[in-house]
Amino acid sequence: MFNYDLEFTVAHNLVAVSTGSLLYQVLSKDNPPRKTYVYKLDVPVSARWISLAVAPFEVLPDHQFGLISHMCLPPNLAKMRHTVEFFHSAFSCYKDYLSVDFPFDSYTQVFVEPEMVVSSLSLGASMSIFSSQVLYDEKVIDQTIDTRVKLAYALARQWFGVYITLESTNDEWLLEGLAGCLADFFIKKHLGNNEARY
Repeated sequence: MFNYDLEFTVAHNLVAVSTGSLLYQVLSKDNPPRKTYVYKLDVPVSARWISLAVAPFEVLPDHQFGLISHMCLPPNLAKMRHTVEFFHSAFSCYKDYLSVDFPFDSYTQVFVEPEMVVSSLSLGASMSIFSSQVLYDEKVIDQTIDTRVKLAYALARQWFGVYITLESTNDEWLLEGLAGCLADFFIKKHLGNNEARY
């Protein structure tokens, strides 16, 4: 397990999102101009947790916690804003329940088009990449609970699965169980016992 210094150079109109904290970005004087993003991950993790997403993302910082940000492609911004409005409550619920700070300096949720992802959720250290199919607007009510459960579970996996790692592959059940238990705690507290039983 290692700490990482990551540097990505992309076209000037794109955003490179990766694991760790964004230290700075530099716009080159090339023609056409390029932008370099520099990230630092101080928490030791294995290389499998390094993630990268590059697209013309819109950034929505969380209004409750400055270390959380949400990103999506421009057409999905309104849906994303509606989808993540609950997220700070899951974050504070976990932080209070575990009595420990979030293990990373930042957390980013990235929503990309379905054809750009391998699965509906890809975890990385301090970031999660979701299919934009989980986003919904205020007119949709049946998807609300499923999406909240997925986002809450992905956040729980940051503590149990990314930060706390496996000794061997036989231990995967333990991390799945701990993350599931933490997500269930949030579901019971904020969505009710009936939803947790379902």
